[in-house]
Formats: sequence, C-alpha cells, structure tokens
Amino acid sequence: MNITLTSILRRVLPLKGFCYRWARWEEFSQGVIEIGIEARKGAQARCRCCQKPAPVYDTRNQPRRWRFISVWAIAVFLVYRPRRVECARC
Repeated sequence: MNITLTSILRRVLPLKGFCYRWARWEEFSQGVIEIGIEARKGAQARCRCCQKPAPVYDTRNQPRRWRFISVWAIAVFLVYRPRRVECARC
C-alpha cells in the first residue's frame, strides 16, 4: 500500500469544502513541508466577513501560504489560491 502525506491528512483531518492536492519538501531555510489545497468542485464559496455563501468573481493569481500544524518539529504550510467573492451584504 502506498501511503502519502496527503492521504494521511484526508483521513485524519478532512477540510470541509477543500481537498489536498499535493505535498512537497521545500529546502529553503531549514526545510518545510508545503501542502497544496484547492476548493472542491461544487463547494460554495463564503464571504470571509459574514460567512454566508456568495458568488465567486475571481481567483487570486499568486498562492498564499498559511502556517499549519507542525509534523515532527517540521514547519508545515498550506498553499492555496483564494477565491474572491462578491458579497451583497458586506
């Protein structure tokens, strides 16, 4: 059986509305693990202020990195290209 970091994350820590796409070891500075995530197809985007569903008008070109739970004292980052929404309320 071939077990990868992304398959472990899918089982242990599923992200609602998102899926893990890839994981890689980056050797800049002391070495970190980067994990790419994407929105699931059909998952509705939400406004970051009011958390209500809103239509998507764009996806950011440059991916952003968020610090995630460290694994064996190795820094882990989630890499994601956020969707931009047009919220009628906010």
